[in-house]
Amino acid sequence: MAQEQCLFEGSDDLDISHHCQDVEEKYFAQVVGHIEDILLDDSFLKIHKDFMEEYWTEFEESDENKLIYTDIFKKYVETIEKFLETELKKKIPNFSMLEFEYELR
Repeated sequence: MAQEQCLFEGSDDLDISHHCQDVEEKYFAQVVGHIEDILLDDSFLKIHKDFMEEYWTEFEESDENKLIYTDIFKKYVETIEKFLETELKKKIPNFSMLEFEYELR
């Protein structure tokens, strides 16, 4: 079992996929590495900033959730999550967000 564990030696570089000996762990580390790259890319940062600029005024400090939050969440899924999934599919053949979400459990 010890050989199947993902071996991570302290490093500033977050690419740990080459330290993983198990195929599933290597794939998971590869996906996480690509997510990091996507989140730091200027195109994602612009989409994220534009989204926040459009909706930040809707939020307020309150214990109650406003109905608009549901619409904002739907828009978030349509823009941010869809962008992330599309970019991952470009980088990883046959990528499935549903399978990746299952691995996160």
